[in-house]
Amino acid sequence: MIAELPAIHEYRALIEKALAHGGRQTHTFEDVEQAVEDGRAVFWPIGEHSVVLTEITEFPQFKCLHIWCAAGRMDDIERAAPLILNYGRYMGCAKATLVGRKGWLRSFLTRTGWTDTELVTMAKDL
Repeated sequence: MIAELPAIHEYRALIEKALAHGGRQTHTFEDVEQAVEDGRAVFWPIGEHSVVLTEITEFPQFKCLHIWCAAGRMDDIERAAPLILNYGRYMGCAKATLVGRKGWLRSFLTRTGWTDTELVTMAKDL
């Protein structure tokens, strides 16, 4: 028998906290839930205390696995990272990107081959 995956609602508090930390107010929990339901995003529940959300972006030259939300325990996320990246490869992605706070630069990511692109994300209310 295959174990049933946890429902996204079980991770609502984590997801909402991550969305609030992002400071961009781009998504509500309901937006995330709809994106997962529609297949535009993939919900990765990691244990009971961590979650990652990904999407695939298709550029003219390549497909990219984009990690746009991660929350919970860093060690859980680090253990799940190879599985998530393998999913990207399986889906035909040539690259992976992520958006996160500057603190991610001090995480396991740098020792596992992620580099700072030196790009800057800026925002302005209109």
